[in-house]
Amino acid sequence: QNRELADFYTPWQTMNKTSPIASGAGWGKDYPDPLTFVGTLFDSESILPTGNTNVPLVGLTPELATAGKIADLPGRVLKGIPSVDADIDACNELLGAERNDCWVELDKKLMEEVVPWVPYLWANNNTVISEAVTQWEFDQFSGYTAWAHVAVDESKQSGL
Repeated sequence: QNRELADFYTPWQTMNKTSPIASGAGWGKDYPDPLTFVGTLFDSESILPTGNTNVPLVGLTPELATAGKIADLPGRVLKGIPSVDADIDACNELLGAERNDCWVELDKKLMEEVVPWVPYLWANNNTVISEAVTQWEFDQFSGYTAWAHVAVDESKQSGL
């Protein structure tokens, strides 16, 4: 792992050391479904003393605060922290258009009522493909070329 990223993620994912904003976090989806993002980033099950991915601490309880060594927060503050666990569970039970509609509504709820969040940077990936390439696919997981699905017509290669 890149040393700079390791140095970034250790404090960023430690509950009692994290800051309200950071410029080093990136995210790769495991599969194309909002659960990969919302479930990991906002479910209280993701609140961990170290390795925490629920950085805004949505759904934080006094017990989780104690485990994360941030129990010095006043109890009245903890009682005011909303949870979207039930919403995530409800969306995860649905299929098709109902599932998508549920995730859209949860995204609106997160933005308007819970904790507004917007990626400040969205990377673009430009891929230049030779005329010799007869098949090319994009890998949704890595965000790059799916090398196992690239074919080249040798007769069209320039012979450089």
